[in-house]
This record gives sequence, C-alpha cells and structure tokens, in this order.
Amino acid sequence: MILFKQIHLSLSIRRYLWVAVLLGYSATASAQSKPTFEAAADARQILLNSFVEVSFTLINAEGKNFQPPDFNDFTVVSGPNRSVSTSLINGQFSTSAGYTYTLKPRRLGKLTIDPAGIRVDNRTLYTQKLEIEVLDSRQASSTAGEPFYMQAEAKPTRAWIGQQVLLDYKLYAEDHVGSFNPIGESKYDGFYVEEIRRFDAPWQREIVNKRQYYTKVLKRMALYPQRSGALQVDPYEVQLNILGDDPGGCRCLCLGR
Repeated sequence: MILFKQIHLSLSIRRYLWVAVLLGYSATASAQSKPTFEAAADARQILLNSFVEVSFTLINAEGKNFQPPDFNDFTVVSGPNRSVSTSLINGQFSTSAGYTYTLKPRRLGKLTIDPAGIRVDNRTLYTQKLEIEVLDSRQASSTAGEPFYMQAEAKPTRAWIGQQVLLDYKLYAEDHVGSFNPIGESKYDGFYVEEIRRFDAPWQREIVNKRQYYTKVLKRMALYPQRSGALQVDPYEVQLNILGDDPGGCRCLCLGR
C-alpha cells in the first residue's frame, strides 16, 4: 500500500514581468476551422529509462486507414489507444479522434518520430514530425535545482498599443500536484485584461538543467496595453497541494516571499 502525503506550498513569481509597448497599430486575423491532423508528445526531453506518450489527433473530420510511423528508435510499450471526443463552445461544434502510443527510447540523442497519415475524403493528411531528445539519467540526477517554481511567460514581450499579449503562469514541479488555488492576483496597470476561459492545459514533462519536471500552464491571460512604455505585471501567488510518498503528515512550505 502506498501512503501519500499532502504538502501545502505557496509559490510566487519572484521577478516582475515587464512588457515593452510600442506606439502603433496592429491588426489580427482569425483562423477558420478546417480539418487538421496533429502530432503531440507529453515531453520533448526525457530520460533514457523513462517513457513518452505520443498522440496523433484528427480534428473536425472523419478519417480511415490510419498509418502510424515507424518507431525505429523506440519500443512501443502500448498503443494505439483510440479516443473520440466532441465539444460545443460558443455555438461551434468540433470533433476529434486520437491514436495514442506509450514509447520507451532505445538510445540517447535527438530521436525523430516521422509523420503519421490518415485518409480523409479523397486525400491523405499528415502530421508534422516530432523530435524527442533523450538524456542520460545519471547526469540528470546529479544536478541541483529547485523542486518547485513558477514562471510568467509573455508572448510577445514587445507590442503595440492595443495588440494582444498572451501571458502564461507556468508551474514547474518535481512531484505530482494534486490541486492548486490562487491566493493572490496580479495587478495589470496599463493593460485591458481578459482571462482565457475554459483554458485547461495538459500536464507536460520537461528537462530543466538536466532535471525532470512536470509542467503546466495554470492560467492564461490576454493583455492589451493601453499606453506606451515599460509596463509592469505584479507577482501571482498560488497554493499547491503536493502528493508525496512520505506518510509523515502535512507541512507548509513558503517560497519566493
């Protein structure tokens, strides 16, 4: 039996985020829905003795004759596992069908997963290639670093007045996170702000300084600068519920204060 410990942890972004705003005007174009076939992995860097989950997803179309790539540098642990989903958002109906594999790398280095194909009507759609970098687990375990931290990531960091800037609050954690709750909101002086509703980013795995982290974008904001100059976004603070394997009980940890 495995016992789990719940740790409450408060994190804050310790550096102010600055966005340079330029005078001018920018127009944006909206993308129209069309059938797409996409490849995705839950990690772009993994350790030699770990696994990566790769999915091929057909969106807004019915397909047949799925053609998986040759996983020459990987051992297929499981798959393909089929999934089908539908959604209705703001009156727009969409469907998706996925094929998921769990793979284990056979060697170190940058490994390529070739495109998959699927037949839609009278044509074949292909995914993009994926590149997975496999690192030596012995090197990864010897590097010191923080077990939990959070970053604010803005795209772009230089914008015109009125141009949309997407701001992500991204969590990095070595242990699994059970839940999270915001305990302090950022201030967005100089911006018109919209929170991206129904935004639920999947957990990913990333290697940072040769350590493996579970990462997730906790919150995404759309910022529209209203004046020129360097605009400041204040820290954002959340409380995490961490799942561990030590049955010693609960304790509070505060970082970045």
